[in-house]
Amino acid sequence: MWNDNGSLNYTNPVSGVKLTFPVDQAALIDPFSVTNIFVNYTIKNNSFLRGGKLGLAVNNLFDSHSIVGITPAVTGIAPYIPNGSDQLNLLPGRSVVASLTVGWAPRRWFRKMNIG
Repeated sequence: MWNDNGSLNYTNPVSGVKLTFPVDQAALIDPFSVTNIFVNYTIKNNSFLRGGKLGLAVNNLFDSHSIVGITPAVTGIAPYIPNGSDQLNLLPGRSVVASLTVGWAPRRWFRKMNIG
């Protein structure tokens, strides 16, 4: 993957016309991968939560912090020269998410319990 490096201003010495050229594919970004895992369970018993779902997700399982983007501090220079002031965009760290989706079936449960 490549990032651009802003634009390069050029003034034609003969005509005096100012032109702006984009500096395409200036900064090379190494390939990266992300591993996620998802586990889900659907409640199937005869409770009032029948049809509910429990879920657990782990994003970025191996906690990779690869560079996914660069904003150059100095633009308009080709080829791109790494600079300590460049802004790096990194993959976010590992995250864990638990979820509960409620399935609501009160009539079945109330009938089973002989309520109402």
